[in-house]
Amino acid sequence: MAATTVSSGVIARLSVGIMRVAMSISLCFLLLGCNQDVLTVPPDTLGIELTVTRSPTVGSVTSPVTITARVNNRGVSTRICFSGCDYLITGIAFRIYDPYFQEVFLYNPTTWPHCANYRVSFHPGEKIQGAFTFDGTLYDVRGDTLTMGGGTYTVLIEFTSWAEENPSDTNRLDVEKLITFDWKTGG
Repeated sequence: MAATTVSSGVIARLSVGIMRVAMSISLCFLLLGCNQDVLTVPPDTLGIELTVTRSPTVGSVTSPVTITARVNNRGVSTRICFSGCDYLITGIAFRIYDPYFQEVFLYNPTTWPHCANYRVSFHPGEKIQGAFTFDGTLYDVRGDTLTMGGGTYTVLIEFTSWAEENPSDTNRLDVEKLITFDWKTGG
């Protein structure tokens, strides 16, 4: 019976592949957390840090849920973000999904004011922070009022910025975070 030999190059490629899978799985656990109350995306090479909190983790009509988002510019360069009617908080966009993963809104999207967005400089050391509260009333895409049913709701929070010296899509940075909360009906 002939012996099979495997070159060290094949072993090295397999090892790198296995390490990438292990790192990806570890990163997923790190970013998703274990349904923690505070979720933080660590600063990237540009120094933008997004922190999201929720309180309480289980809400109801008598105990609304507040989601707070904070972005820190821990970098050394000024970034450009946008403000205006498309943003409840400068530079921070968010989407809410019901337990069936249908997008819902805190406001009536058919009557939300339309205005031009404008550029805002986000300097090193600055922070942007804001909060939104869920009290049990939401709207669908047609503007119809919804009453929140029980279940787990998901909020996608995104901060988008560009390099001040060259605000093109090649210099775009998106920092996103998902956070969930449970909603109980009847009190």
